[in-house]
Amino acid sequence: MNPLVLLMMGASLYGGAFGAAGAIKAGSAERRLAFAQAGVIEKQAQDVIEAGQKASERHALQVEGLIGSQRASFGASGVRADVGTAAEVEAETRRFGEADTAAIRRNASLEAWGLKKEADILRQRGRTATRIAETQADTSLITGATQAGATYLQFS
Repeated sequence: MNPLVLLMMGASLYGGAFGAAGAIKAGSAERRLAFAQAGVIEKQAQDVIEAGQKASERHALQVEGLIGSQRASFGASGVRADVGTAAEVEAETRRFGEADTAAIRRNASLEAWGLKKEADILRQRGRTATRIAETQADTSLITGATQAGATYLQFS
C-alpha cells in the first residue's frame, strides 16, 4: 500500500482520537466546574438558614423587649398589665411577634430551598456535560475511523 495513503489513514485515526480526548477533557472540566459552583451555592444556602435563625432569634428578643416596655408603660400609668386591655395588647404583640419570627424562618428556608435547587440544577448540568462529551468523543472516533476507511477504499 502507498505510504501516503497509510499516512492519510493514520492522520484520520489520530484526528478522531485527538478530538475524542479533547471532548472528554472539556466535559470533565465542565462537570468539575458545575460541581464546584454547586458546592458554593449549597454553602450559601446553609448560611441563609443560619442567618434566618439568628434574625428570628433577634426578632423574638426585640418582641420580648417591646412587651417589657409596654408593661412598664402600663405600670407607670397605674394600669395593671396582666388584665383587660393591657393584657390583650401584650397578647397581640406576642402573637404578631411570633408570626413575624416564623415568617423570618420560613423566608430563610424558602430562599435556602431555592439555592439548593439551583445547586441540583448545576450538578445535573455537569452530569449532562459529561454525557455530551462522551457522545462527542464517540462521534469523533467514528468519524476518524470512517475517514480512514474511506481513504483506504478510495486508494486501494
